[in-house]
Amino acid sequence: MSARCHWIATDLDGTLFSREYEGGAVPATWKRAVQEGGAPEPSSWMPGARFALFSGLVEQFRIVPVTARDWTSYSRVKIEKIPLNDGAIVSNGAILLQPGSMTPDPDWDAEVGPQLAEWAEPLSEMVALLTEKSGGRVVPRLVESHTPFPAYLVAKATVGYWSTPEGLELRGHLAPFGCRVAEIGRELQVLPPPVGKPIGVTAFMRRYCEGKAPLLALGDMPEDMGFLSQAAFMAAPVGSTLAERWCYAS
Repeated sequence: MSARCHWIATDLDGTLFSREYEGGAVPATWKRAVQEGGAPEPSSWMPGARFALFSGLVEQFRIVPVTARDWTSYSRVKIEKIPLNDGAIVSNGAILLQPGSMTPDPDWDAEVGPQLAEWAEPLSEMVALLTEKSGGRVVPRLVESHTPFPAYLVAKATVGYWSTPEGLELRGHLAPFGCRVAEIGRELQVLPPPVGKPIGVTAFMRRYCEGKAPLLALGDMPEDMGFLSQAAFMAAPVGSTLAERWCYAS
């Protein structure tokens, strides 16, 4: 069996690249100007060691991003010498981008759309609730799917806010809705049951990988464990939240 039959599933932000520049890093994402014909300006950087690793891996294996980024945000990912054209799982699994064309899979849209429709109203209710009860200290927004309905909710606050008594109380108001809630840095991600990286990975496997699980999966946050555990091997960057949790557990 050719090695190209195997694939690697990887988170992006915090795993492949970050906002901070380090010596030897290469640009990984670009500000909106590059989409509008303006001068390209990097917005995230891939450390040199990770670039060296993945520029070699991409020659042997399919690299498939698994990200919370929506389609528009994902379109600003461009890493020289690492073509990410073998498909992608975006919007936390609500959108599958087809290998080659890198356009949304219409069959997956048709499958997930009716499920998302049932959650459109509850998600809007949660946006209103977070706005009202936070007194403006939280900025919630709905993340798009490739259907008429939102994929999930993300709410931004100041660093550490979600672990304060006020933040924890606000999170408590979301519990009755029955969504999965994850703290990702300054953000709170609120995912309805039809949405999740493991769901997206499973669907991608079925459609584009002959049902084969990833050979390797990479992530940086505990929330990534859902799809990491689907792979034959899993890894996390040293110093990431997930790696520190693994070290602490050992």
